[in-house]
Amino acid sequence: MPFQTHRIAAALIVLLLWALVTVLVGAWSTQEMGTLLDVVTRGPVPAFVAAVLLLVVACAVLRWEGIGLGAVHPWRSLRILLLPSVYLVLFFSIAVALGLPPLMVIGSIVLNCLLASFSEEVMFRGILFQGLRSRLAIWPAIWVTSLLFGAIHSLNVFLTGEMAQALVQSVAAVMSGVLFIAMRLRTGSLWPPILFHAAWNASTFLLVAAAGAGSAPPPETSGLALVAPLLFVLPNLLYGLYLLRDIEYRAATGTA
Repeated sequence: MPFQTHRIAAALIVLLLWALVTVLVGAWSTQEMGTLLDVVTRGPVPAFVAAVLLLVVACAVLRWEGIGLGAVHPWRSLRILLLPSVYLVLFFSIAVALGLPPLMVIGSIVLNCLLASFSEEVMFRGILFQGLRSRLAIWPAIWVTSLLFGAIHSLNVFLTGEMAQALVQSVAAVMSGVLFIAMRLRTGSLWPPILFHAAWNASTFLLVAAAGAGSAPPPETSGLALVAPLLFVLPNLLYGLYLLRDIEYRAATGTA
């Protein structure tokens, strides 16, 4: 592969370009359409499409291969995804009970969540993680990838204007990022974290839409309202660490 000795630098450059595209185009979208919920319910989000196209071009130009978009082991993936999918069933059940939005809105949410999750997983658990692994041991690469994934989410302040919420989202993203990378390593594929990530985001948006939060007053930005999301995603972190319990052995034996 070209740039073999500079894979970390190449990965960080791609990350910088990806972040600029996501934030700049995303900020324009929210200014034009309103809240993030409004944006994802009105057809393909330009920022998500632009980010996916950027990654496709980057992988082609850098000839970046082996990031995990090949075949997936269905039974291994199903076993690993089973426990965290309880959350998804809970989210969707509550959304159904509250009343789902129109079918076109559901379709738009699902499409955008797939685009966003594909973009984020290829960028972080694919290109960035592989670049870090060219020079770092497995655990440093896991934590740097997860911390950068969280740091990027702090840029949501430019989309929402809410600093406290953006910081909470950043910490929550680190916690969930550990689970996503655990799925990637334990299944040997990016597809399980892509699909789970998309399902998590979609079920969350559906729940918010069903609750009518898009037209409600802004939520509290202090106290329990900030702590609750972190407690809610704490099981993601714990399950991710459980999946990674023997990752050093797996890395040493070539099974991770």
